[in-house]
Amino acid sequence: MIRAHLGSLALALVAAGCAAEARIERLHLDLAAELATGHDDQAEELERAIRQLANQRWGEPSMKNYDVRNALARTYGNWQRTAHATKLASATVADMEHVYGVGDPRVTYALIPLARSYLCAFDWKHAEGVIDTAAAICRRPEARSDPDGTCDFYADLAINYLYLEAGAYRKSVDAFLLMNNVRHFPPDWVTRESMLTALGRQYAEGGFYPEAAWYLQRCVEEARGRFERPPATAGTFWRSSSGDVETQYVESAHAFQSQAPKCLDDLIELRRKTGDDAAADLLERWHLELWSRGPDLAGKLEARARRTDETQRSDLLTAYDLTTVGYYYSQKDRPADAIRAYAESVRRVDRLSSWDQRSGCCPYGLRILDQMLGLGDAHERAGHLIEAETVYRRADEIAARELNPHHKWRLETLARLARTQSSQGHFESAEASWRSYLERAVRLRGNDHADYAFGLNGLAQAMAGAGRATEAAAASKHAAAVWKDYSRRMDAAADLPLPASLLSSPSPAN
Repeated sequence: MIRAHLGSLALALVAAGCAAEARIERLHLDLAAELATGHDDQAEELERAIRQLANQRWGEPSMKNYDVRNALARTYGNWQRTAHATKLASATVADMEHVYGVGDPRVTYALIPLARSYLCAFDWKHAEGVIDTAAAICRRPEARSDPDGTCDFYADLAINYLYLEAGAYRKSVDAFLLMNNVRHFPPDWVTRESMLTALGRQYAEGGFYPEAAWYLQRCVEEARGRFERPPATAGTFWRSSSGDVETQYVESAHAFQSQAPKCLDDLIELRRKTGDDAAADLLERWHLELWSRGPDLAGKLEARARRTDETQRSDLLTAYDLTTVGYYYSQKDRPADAIRAYAESVRRVDRLSSWDQRSGCCPYGLRILDQMLGLGDAHERAGHLIEAETVYRRADEIAARELNPHHKWRLETLARLARTQSSQGHFESAEASWRSYLERAVRLRGNDHADYAFGLNGLAQAMAGAGRATEAAAASKHAAAVWKDYSRRMDAAADLPLPASLLSSPSPAN
């Protein structure tokens, strides 16, 4: 009898605990919805109710309670109530340090939301400092062996992405290498291509072109032999020797393994930015050839976007799939279809309607600019120059406001705006845009950087179009000199480190 009574009591306690967690979950969803609609007073009332329930359920000094507080900080930050988010996250860090000690791996649970709140406030310096603290904790040997797993692969991944958003590109590469040195993947071709592309893109995003070229060129060279054969089809890319475990890949924007090496686009762009048009033209011809004979995936990609929309009820996830559709159509030279997909993707991100509002609108710029650049490019391909100019103008405003000061899109959006103005014969406007580009390039990169030469070359073209041949020739000569000096830095780039997984050759079976 006593045993049965104790068993019933235990079940009742479990049920009460589950009820409390479910109640907190519902209240948190309601809080996010109030923030989404601007009802901050109601959100604060819900926050108090959530914290009271968490205290009753788990007590103040407990990881579950801290998880609830961190989730609240993330939601406030995502909806750009950054002052309150920072206050919540800072208080949680202080409380956890008091309970567990400064430098305890568990404190990273609160440091990551704190860094995120600074990023949502566009406070890059403080964000980087907080990420530094989290990274230092997680790089200690005792933290790597933490049984609670607070410094696991997902923490490493968060640190890598947070560094990227903060504009600390060399630190992001270091974090990426560390993450993939301790988590060994099978050295199959998709893993190699993905890692080399990721390393190249991280360096390229910050304007470190010699390092970016080293990784991207290696990626293209490794992939060339595979793509000289009939193109691969999407499906399994690794299977265990026993056959009971396999990993599959799916096509996503800028990652069409069945069409061309995912790093090929990046290398073409990099060669053009560094003035090597001859190399870029050769790669471009190969790129067009590969995409022209790649498999037809239009129906599959469109169906995936529809399925995501129907099952996930998330504009953000649907927008990602639509971006993939738009990119696919653009590379297949179907600009009208690309415009349709990209425009809908942009509309979805702008609306950001979802049953779960906690993801919020931060980072809005990173979520929408890829689609906007794709939309502008599709309009250019279709000859809709006025529409392209409108898209690029808005994209430039978003990039200048929301991206870290070193992000390549701070320059790219303005360069594309200037290009469409020149294409319309509006050379005076184009010249003004290129001069703004040059001023920005000096601040971001310096006047000895390839991006500065790229701007000079664009300015020369605008002045030539306006009939000012002498000034155009001087600007073009200046650009060539900067590019020539920069190419020496490209040629002198030393061999760079590879993740441990890539130090062996890929299996011929993959």
